[in-house]
Amino acid sequence: MLSIHNFVITRSILTCDRSSASCQKIVKLHFGMEIATLSSMPTPLETSAARLPALDGLRGVAILGVLFSKAQLTPGFPSEFHLRWGHIVGSASVDLFFVVSGYLITMLLLAEKDRTRQISLGAFYWRRALRIIPAFLALLTALWLLDGHSDVEMRHIDWLSAATYTVNFIPESSWDAGHLWSLSIEEHFYLLWPLMVVLLSESQLRKLLVALIVGTLLLRGVVLATQPQEASILEVWTIFRWDTIAAGCWLALGLRHEATRTRLMNFAVSPWALPATITVLIVSLGLNLSNKLGLTIGYSLTAIAWAALILLALQRSSSLPGGYSRHQSLEIKGLWIRVLQSRFLVTIGILSYSLYLWHRLFLRAETSQSWLHFPVNLACLTLAAVACHWLIERPFLLLKNSWKSQPTTEQTLPWGSSAPVDGLV
Repeated sequence: MLSIHNFVITRSILTCDRSSASCQKIVKLHFGMEIATLSSMPTPLETSAARLPALDGLRGVAILGVLFSKAQLTPGFPSEFHLRWGHIVGSASVDLFFVVSGYLITMLLLAEKDRTRQISLGAFYWRRALRIIPAFLALLTALWLLDGHSDVEMRHIDWLSAATYTVNFIPESSWDAGHLWSLSIEEHFYLLWPLMVVLLSESQLRKLLVALIVGTLLLRGVVLATQPQEASILEVWTIFRWDTIAAGCWLALGLRHEATRTRLMNFAVSPWALPATITVLIVSLGLNLSNKLGLTIGYSLTAIAWAALILLALQRSSSLPGGYSRHQSLEIKGLWIRVLQSRFLVTIGILSYSLYLWHRLFLRAETSQSWLHFPVNLACLTLAAVACHWLIERPFLLLKNSWKSQPTTEQTLPWGSSAPVDGLV
């Protein structure tokens, strides 16, 4: 009963006018402090931490979903663990990557704008290039060396589309380049979204994102209704997937808008937030079993569910004042946050880019190589990803602040935690 009472009191403080006499009285009575003291304390997403381990953990969940969807196709994978709908798990996991990317990139851009009153597009693209291209070129080099040998077969169109980040527009890519469609979509996002953040106000950006989310859903519906034979492009063409990344961008902007932030936090501290989020996610995955529903509203619901889970992960993992997250479901919610922040998931999340780049080279449905059978192939993939991360990714990331001699390697995010500008996505 005491936890429910505290939940009601702290929710009242979240929604009240802190300058009002009634709010002052509540704070003084229940927490023994003046409103000025409470105002100086961090709000639920303004705690200090060296990293955002919960988001690293979510990226770990995403890459494990992708790896499972492909590993179950490989020789030697236990048949009792095979899922007929494993491809849906893989697709939803890629969507989680999209939402996390939209959220983090938007927060970092806005943090730079807050700190310097401007955004250096040159520095942003330089950091993105160092983050993405070296490891990507390492993969292409390996494919070039193996092409025509072992099981690797790359066509001219595969090389061209990979080099130009247009794999998502190629109808039938080779196995080894096919997964690069998602990286192509993210690159298109990295190219265009910073320009919008520079040119538009935050209010205009929020309206643009709502228009993108609704418009993309409607556009997929129109294409499916008028040209059902083109349904395959709805999953991979950039213009049909804006809503997934936009959901993460909107969350970042919503947390900076006072009224929207209050509504989001009211949702986040409620005892039904996590069950509701999981329910929406399950429903969206179920819709994906239906081609028509999955290709239209299914993608949108999945994006909304992932955005809600990001919000809950941030809120639940914060050291909150006044018991903001302490209510009757604390034990359950504490468990899933501890799992997200576990060393295993955080480490996998940090390795996720390298794991994603290299996974198709090792996880093959048909292979003439015995060492590409499960679980040896998974062990080889892990070794390749670790080597790529430490020998290629990290050394190049050390150069990320060399653009015009930038003086610092960190930016302070709006909730108070310092995190590397790159290496998160």
